[in-house]
Amino acid sequence: VFRGAPTWLEGVWRPVMSSMTVRFGLRNLVRRPRLTGAVIMLIALAMALSLAFRAAHTAWDEYAKYAFAHENWDAIVAFKVPLEPAEAADILKTPGLGTIEPFVSGFGAICDGPEPEARCLDYRIVGIRAAAELRKFRFAEGGRFASDDEPAIILNRNFNRVRPYAIGEWVWIKHKDQLERVRVAGLTSDMTIGLAYAPVKVARRLLELDDEITGV
Repeated sequence: VFRGAPTWLEGVWRPVMSSMTVRFGLRNLVRRPRLTGAVIMLIALAMALSLAFRAAHTAWDEYAKYAFAHENWDAIVAFKVPLEPAEAADILKTPGLGTIEPFVSGFGAICDGPEPEARCLDYRIVGIRAAAELRKFRFAEGGRFASDDEPAIILNRNFNRVRPYAIGEWVWIKHKDQLERVRVAGLTSDMTIGLAYAPVKVARRLLELDDEITGV
C-alpha cells in the first residue's frame, strides 16, 4: 500500500523532490533497508577492489622504476642450459655489449642443519663474483661477501615470515647430495621471493658447475 507522507514532511521535501520518479525511488530505498544496504555494500566493495588493485599496481610500478634507476645493468640473460666457456663465447661477443658479468644459478634449499630432518626452505641460488659491480644490492643489514670462495650468503628479508634470518648466523645450502655451510653476510630489501646470492666458487661446487655459466 502506498500512502502519502505526513503534511509537514510533504512541505519539507516537495521543493527539492518534486519529481515523482525520485520520490518513488526514495520510497523503494527506505522500505527495504537491508536490500538497499546490501547493494550499497556490493558497489562499495567493487570500487574498493578496483582502487586497491590500482594502488598496488602503482606501488609496484614506482618501486620498479626506483630500483632499476639505481642498477648498473640493462638486461639479464639466462640460458636454458648451462654453457661451456667456448659455447658462450659467441654470445659474449655480441656487438654493442658493454660490461658483462657471467653468473651461475640453480635450485637448492637453505636449511637449519645438515640433518635430513632439518627445516629447509627452497631457494634459487645465484653465484656471483665478489667484485661484481653491475648488481646493486639494497641492504637492510650487513653487506657483501669479501671473496669468491667465502662461506657466505646474501638473503632477502622480505616475504619470509616462516624463517627470518639474522646477520652472522650459520645455515646450510643443500643441492642434491651437496652441502655448503655458509654465514648470512647480508639481508636485502627486494621484491624477490626465494632468491639468494652466494660467492661464485661456492655456488659452482654446490651446483656442480665447474666451468659452465647459466647466464650473464
